[in-house]
Amino acid sequence: MRWTFNLGGAVDDQLARRRAGMELRVQRSGGLGALETDGVGPGFYKFAGVCLMAAGPVLFAISVLFMFL
Repeated sequence: MRWTFNLGGAVDDQLARRRAGMELRVQRSGGLGALETDGVGPGFYKFAGVCLMAAGPVLFAISVLFMFL
């Protein structure tokens, strides 16, 4: 179940691209501490993906239900 929503490593790839972009910005600006994130790790993004994937069909079902009432 742990890797169910990490389709083809998409979450890991996205986090790697985000980290590389942040490192590039630090090199360009010389900012200190810019790589310090707010403590949100890969687990948060995977959890958010699970919630969004579950909420989509539920909201669709509710809208179909109200369409026929």
